[in-house]
Formats: sequence, C-alpha cells, structure tokens
Amino acid sequence: MKHDFKDGLGHVSAHKHPNGQGWVANTAQVADSAYIGPNAIVCDNALVYDNAKVFGTAQVYGNARVSGNARVFGHALVWGNALVSGTAQIFGNTKVYENAQVYGTARVFGNARVYGYAHIYVSIDFDCDFDPWIIMQDILNKKDELPTLIGRHPYLDKIIHNILQKD
Repeated sequence: MKHDFKDGLGHVSAHKHPNGQGWVANTAQVADSAYIGPNAIVCDNALVYDNAKVFGTAQVYGNARVSGNARVFGHALVWGNALVSGTAQIFGNTKVYENAQVYGTARVFGNARVYGYAHIYVSIDFDCDFDPWIIMQDILNKKDELPTLIGRHPYLDKIIHNILQKD
C-alpha cells in the first residue's frame, strides 16, 4: 500500500496503523500499543511507542520520537530530532522541532514553538503568549518539584539550593 504524505516524496510505502487507522510510513516505527488517529500521520524515521497517542491532524516526522503516555493532537507538528515523552501534551497549532524536548507533565499549546535545544518538563502550561519571568517564578514557587530539577544545570542547581535552604 502507498500513501502521499505531502512531503515532496510522492507516494511511499505505508500502512494504516491497526490502533486508530492513521497513516504510518513503512520507514517509521509505531508500537502496536500506540494510537495513531485516522487523520494523523507518522512518517520518515519517526518513532511512536509505549502508550503514546497521535490524533486529530497531528503529524510526527523526521527523526522525532513520541513515547510514554504523551499526547500529540490537534494540528500539532513534531519533527526533526524532537522528543515528546512522559505525560506531556502537545496540541493546538504547536510546533516542536529541531532538538527540542517536551516531557514530564508539560503542556504546550496554542501557536507555541519549541525548538533548538529547549527542554520543557514541568507542569506549567505554555502558550505562545507567556511571560518567561512569570513562568520562572511559578516554577520556583513549586518547592515540591524543585528537587526533580537538580542536576540539569549548575546555575539552576545553585538557585534551587538557595530557595530550599530558606525554608
């Protein structure tokens, strides 16, 4: 069976995923436990595994990976070497690409763009219209989550240790 993913490669070998009936290129890998909705696509060398779900008109392509209980839906696009995992949710018109990682309990939505080497991993809702200083203050006020951030960056470690010592 062949399908045109509208990526300039024309019709390529593909199949409908048994769990959801979405199109999957034969070059991509999707676990049987994953769900690919009827209007979603996974192509190129993308990987979707565990209990991840891709639905709506969402697309996962390139070398992108979606795993765990992550959800990619709406008109969201995930590509390049991007990673979406944990219980993260990517939806709306969001684009996650290049080497970006969205994981943990993060939710990224609206017209947000996550790219480069960005990592979003805490339970903060990100949209395209956010003030990073307010978001940072919100993160720093979640003292029960701060220890999970230690070891990511020496400067951040110093800030976290100072905050935790004040209590």
